Amino acid sequence: MDVISILRKKRQNVSGLEMNVKGEKTESYPHVYKEVHIEYVVKGKGVEKEAVERAISLSLDKYCSVGATLGKRARSRTVTGLLRRNKHGR
Repeated sequence: MDVISILRKKRQNVSGLEMNVKGEKTESYPHVYKEVHIEYVVKGKGVEKEAVERAISLSLDKYCSVGATLGKRARSRTVTGLLRRNKHGR
């Protein structure tokens, strides 16, 4: 949600956001995440790559409590941002 809000404030023509998350937990209790991989797929027309990267960075590092919590516990956090143009240029 933060990513969409930030992109709209940057006047990016965003029409959707999909997040694909995979993680690996420790074998011992309490089974906390040791690795987290997050893929953001931003949909829209004319959305700037730099704006997406900045929005993701701000969301994870400043606004998202889950991201902050996982960032402290997980050994590795991989984040990628992909842009997809909507069908029919929307």
